[in-house]
Amino acid sequence: MTTGRNSLGGTLLAVLLASTTPIALVAAPSGAAAQAATLDFAIAPGSLDQVLARFGETTGLAVFYDADLTAGASSAGVSGNLSSQAALDRLLAGTDFSYRFSQNGAVTIERTQDAAASDGPLRLGAVTVTARRTEERLQDVPASVVVLSRDELERSGFDDTRDVMQATPNVNFVGGGTPVTAEPVIRGFGNQLGIGATSPSVGVFVDGVIANPTTSLFGVGQSTLDLERVETVLGPQNNNFGRGTVGGAINFVTRKPTGEFELEVGGELGSRPDGRGTLILNQPLNEDGSTAARLAFSGSASDGFVDIAGDGPDQIGNEDYNLRFSLRSRPVEGLTLDGSFSFDRSQFDALGFATLESIGDGNPVFPGSSPGESTSDRLMIRGDAAYELDAGRLVFRINYAESDLEGTTDTDFTTLDVIEQTNDTSNRSIGSEIRYEGNEFDLPRGLGGLALNLGTSIAFVDLEVEGVTDPGQAAFDLLTGGTAADDGSTIRGETSQEVFSLGVFTEGRWRPIPRLELAAGVRFNLDDVSLTTETVSSGLSAITVPSVPKESGSNVFTAFTPNASIKYDWTEDLSTYFSYTTGFRAGGFSPITGRNFTTLDEENAKQFEIGFRGNFLDDRLSLSASGFLLKVDDFQSESSIDVNGLPVFVDGNNDAESIGAELLVVGRPIDDLTLSAGYGFLDAEFADGAVGPDGRDLEGSDLTLSPKHSVRLTADYVFPVNQLSSDGFLRAEYYAQTNFAANDDPDSPRLDGFDVLNLRAGLRGDRFEFGVFVENVFDESYATGLSGPAALGDLTNTTGRLGTAGPPRRFGVMAKWIF
Repeated sequence: MTTGRNSLGGTLLAVLLASTTPIALVAAPSGAAAQAATLDFAIAPGSLDQVLARFGETTGLAVFYDADLTAGASSAGVSGNLSSQAALDRLLAGTDFSYRFSQNGAVTIERTQDAAASDGPLRLGAVTVTARRTEERLQDVPASVVVLSRDELERSGFDDTRDVMQATPNVNFVGGGTPVTAEPVIRGFGNQLGIGATSPSVGVFVDGVIANPTTSLFGVGQSTLDLERVETVLGPQNNNFGRGTVGGAINFVTRKPTGEFELEVGGELGSRPDGRGTLILNQPLNEDGSTAARLAFSGSASDGFVDIAGDGPDQIGNEDYNLRFSLRSRPVEGLTLDGSFSFDRSQFDALGFATLESIGDGNPVFPGSSPGESTSDRLMIRGDAAYELDAGRLVFRINYAESDLEGTTDTDFTTLDVIEQTNDTSNRSIGSEIRYEGNEFDLPRGLGGLALNLGTSIAFVDLEVEGVTDPGQAAFDLLTGGTAADDGSTIRGETSQEVFSLGVFTEGRWRPIPRLELAAGVRFNLDDVSLTTETVSSGLSAITVPSVPKESGSNVFTAFTPNASIKYDWTEDLSTYFSYTTGFRAGGFSPITGRNFTTLDEENAKQFEIGFRGNFLDDRLSLSASGFLLKVDDFQSESSIDVNGLPVFVDGNNDAESIGAELLVVGRPIDDLTLSAGYGFLDAEFADGAVGPDGRDLEGSDLTLSPKHSVRLTADYVFPVNQLSSDGFLRAEYYAQTNFAANDDPDSPRLDGFDVLNLRAGLRGDRFEFGVFVENVFDESYATGLSGPAALGDLTNTTGRLGTAGPPRRFGVMAKWIF
């Protein structure tokens, strides 16, 4: 193997290597022969330099590249019986590099933009994912996976998890007035519980570490700051991601430090008014770039778009700050150390709640006297060590997270001084994982190749919730007919939850013949759950909500969650698959202020999925489709019932199921135009025998926030602007979904569907980007879900209920500079 460098010393080194290794240039095969011959590859993921070295050793080809440019880059490796060209396609997938063969059989590795400038059509390129917790081509994954690349996130102007969910077929969210309160729903299943949930239904991960170990209050609202990509894996993912993934998993993959200096400064101004600023700094810490640090920071502030009833001012929106500091070091060959520290703060006065009637009129109004004030702080610390072995890769991880949410809310939703509630919620979690990712090895007697993955994980989660309800004078007037003054009494509820979680998992992937992969695995899950609750009421408040002595309960939930798949590669660019996956969500106890808590059974899910994925027309067209049947036994859901004119929320279990399909198409009909389309069909409903807590028949009722049809269309057109040595760009995005059920009451009216069009245009050069944008071009008024009743006792009609208002039209400018 030879390595080209820009420096004279590097050139001399390349000549010496070429003359002393057995891979001499004169012995290399011809270009045609090198590309046509197939070889057995077993190259583990690692740094791009290491992977290219192994490629050269396997093929006998001379490989030229600039080591200064490849420093810090990584590759997913490659395995299987492939041609050299196919192997290069896979090991360079997801990187910023491409390749070309010379006539004498040598390979030159180039920056992608350099390759794009040469003759030949522009291609869509391969995509690298970690949907099965190892880096591999998206083409090789037997599951429905939607990937939003760094370029896609930046071109769309996505800010947080809500944008990601809206861009993915059959993915929605509960709540969402703020990023903190957006609960993901995938294929009809999401967490509908409050603090009674011991794990989420859809896990939100950052670099494979779960960020929402309990409920939507923690970790869901991840920023898209400085990401490599976002992967959404649809359907149960217990074997790959662990607890909290009955519906699926959303993994935010951050950009890692590299061996090159980088400084990026950006800003955005919007019409709300709102503003956002970002700073990204990458700095090598030693001469060879083997140790580097990366800093990413963003700050934003936005006015609200929901009025307060009466003479109050507009709701003040939110302020968000995101900070992430990361380190990467390769102290010795084969060892990679990663560490990161992140802190996020969200301060918001507006939850985005408004009466549905006012949302429909295009002027959303919060009916209360005050929107309340809340602050959410989130901290995550992660450390990874990955060591490349001859037989595979060994990974050790440890992580710590804590979250705190404090706030006050006008919970009577009227202009009267009836009830104000103060909540203080904190969450702490610590976890670790050891995982071995084996390379494929040959079995005896010609039985093909086998790769094994195995590992174990452990986690401790602690949740503390304190809520104080303070009735005002208006409450005492209603209670006593105006004969009693506010005596300062309160209703205090305290809840403490602890979870110990253990997982042991393994998976094998067998290739009896080069084109066929059979995979199977199983995970043992154990969740030890304990809960303690107490309600203390004083004075006249005890008349409506009496005190409840301290209660506690504990239980251990265990399950084995197997998975299996079969995938056949018809060609290097076309594969079909069938998979069976299962999921598990621990049960627990549901605390209700002023009432004895109830016990919840665990959820058990099983999914059958069939699909295909392929690239066609010289990689100008990418097409993937999947169909699924997902059944969840004892789905945990929350229902509201009317008790003496007051809403009481009760948790329970019922069977549910969903059937549906996803279709994703990306095409490049001409070099400058990229078109994409995503479509989701979903029929999610309660199964036979489902009954609500008040005896209502739920059988056949649609699950919450599960529209039958959802669509996303995008178009990107890029054209040269030679006078400014840059490219102009135009981008259009269109989202639409049909009407949907906002709760599990079959008699409650459905919320209307909606469609939104976003436009962006600007200039992009090597060192700068400038653009203008319009979001929600036609100023569509819509609600994304329901909240509590807008008036006490009003539980069913939509005009009297609160909804989460979708954002109105917004326009602005953005700019970015790279130094």
